[in-house]
Amino acid sequence: LSEKLNCLRSRSFFGSRLLSAFSCTMLFDDISCLQHGTPTQRRAWAVLTGHRVMEKSAPFDPVLTGTIPLRIEIETSDLDINCHWKDKAAFIAAILTVFEMESGFYWKEKQIRGFENIAGVCTGAWAGGESV
Repeated sequence: LSEKLNCLRSRSFFGSRLLSAFSCTMLFDDISCLQHGTPTQRRAWAVLTGHRVMEKSAPFDPVLTGTIPLRIEIETSDLDINCHWKDKAAFIAAILTVFEMESGFYWKEKQIRGFENIAGVCTGAWAGGESV
């Protein structure tokens, strides 16, 4: 990873904003740097910690991905959390158990580039502008 980061640093087309954001978020499973980031990142941290999303997802190695940890978010950006599962039925049961009571929660299955994906979506807290 450090070789890849050094390679990115040597390329002039990456702005310093992206590089500093990348270095802050190298460990996407540790969301603590969000609490000191942009207003959107601070809001993301408040929602994720207030609802204990990473803690509740811990058995599936949650990783925050997407535009927000990279500081390249746009107005319609959402919180993308990737999890690793081996047993599809157990994963679905687990996310239903811990998140089904969250406002706006639903889940769906889809194929992305030939890989099976299960998306659990909670629209309530983030879409409502909640700040926990």
